[in-house]
Amino acid sequence: MRHRHNPLGAPLKRKAPARNAPGPRPVPWRAIRLPFLLAAVAALGCTKAEAAEQTFGDWTAACTPDGYCVASTPGSGATGDGGAPLRIGRLAQGTYWEMSVALASPVAPAEVEAALDGWSVRFAYPAEFAPYGDAGDYFLLGRNAQALLDRLPHGQSLELNVSDPGQAGTPTRYSLAGLAQALIWIDGEQGRIGSERVTGPPPDGLFRADVPGAAWMAPALAAFFGR
Repeated sequence: MRHRHNPLGAPLKRKAPARNAPGPRPVPWRAIRLPFLLAAVAALGCTKAEAAEQTFGDWTAACTPDGYCVASTPGSGATGDGGAPLRIGRLAQGTYWEMSVALASPVAPAEVEAALDGWSVRFAYPAEFAPYGDAGDYFLLGRNAQALLDRLPHGQSLELNVSDPGQAGTPTRYSLAGLAQALIWIDGEQGRIGSERVTGPPPDGLFRADVPGAAWMAPALAAFFGR
């Protein structure tokens, strides 16, 4: 039988009630119901807060308060240094997944190639590989992006080579360990278990950011011309 322990070390013992002394009055359920419910709600809140971020293998999945969820992993260059992080995310009520890499500086690459376990695909700039929102966030678009997303959860490693004009480029490698679990976790957080994994269109709500100021110039020009 377990005892509630005294801070000094000895188990606390209950005193025997005096003979003929009235016993303790039972506490009405309604008196303890509210504190019990408040404690239960607080426990649920803590569980939800803790579930806002999880790590699966080499991937970290997280959700923002507005329901946007993303799985990300750091890359590694040929010399072992950190490369451009790879992100795969989806809006709370969005249909399409968004794949992007965070480059250290804006580029206009001559060629973008993704290699996955012996299979490879190229992305044409800027139709299939272009920055949206922030100038350093480059998104993978089109049919080739869909072909890549179909293979990523089942692959071992991804190599992405973004080469500048006139340069060979340095590939960045990404481990895919844990990606499948991270995407399933996101499905659960968004209530989308079993939903189809589709990608390709530009990210919803973001504008092209090829040059400084493009993110705010596009809607301003559209409003000026009444489009």
